Amino acid sequence: MLPLVIDCSRKKIVIIGGGKVAARKAAYFSDADVTMYSEAFQPDIPPYVTCVFCTLTHDRGIIQDIIEGAFLVIAATSDPDLNTLVIEAAHDAQILCNNANGKQGDVIFPAQVQRGDVVIAVSSGGVSPALAQFLRIHLEEMFPELEKMAIFLAALKDQLKDSIYEQKERSLILHKALRDPILLEKVYNTKNGENDTHLLAVQYIQDYMAGLT
Repeated sequence: MLPLVIDCSRKKIVIIGGGKVAARKAAYFSDADVTMYSEAFQPDIPPYVTCVFCTLTHDRGIIQDIIEGAFLVIAATSDPDLNTLVIEAAHDAQILCNNANGKQGDVIFPAQVQRGDVVIAVSSGGVSPALAQFLRIHLEEMFPELEKMAIFLAALKDQLKDSIYEQKERSLILHKALRDPILLEKVYNTKNGENDTHLLAVQYIQDYMAGLT
């Protein structure tokens, strides 16, 4: 499998099933066009989901009609055979699919750490979700200020474009900044958002130019 980060906003997501697993899967797609098909729905289904009440059967033709035009199909019923039928129909239609229980689809939802625009995803290929969750927790503990780091590096990158001509040197400075514990401590302690971060980036470049870092 190939790990990808995909923007699913405004894409058609079809979820077959209306239980807790279906609700949890739907939570990934707040910016998408999500339609859920089931005979009953959990009360905690996200409000942006369109719920369609229907009797789910093992009729291949009905399943094909339901998933037509979808970007991603998620099989999340309590019936493994029905889920497998959904996956097979999605494969035939060349639609990406994920299966909560039954024959594996071609999309796996990884355990993830997200801080602002930074996303770290961990997957065991479906073999051991517990291991993926274990690694996610440790990554969160190792990098508690990921968002502040990303904001600072973006500001530093912008400032370097105006100060350093050579791209190779700019890259070396960025990597050096990530390994500077004193600088990172200052980044972690920033409180005034972008303005504070901008000033810190400017000061770091000035110190670098003066040979102080």
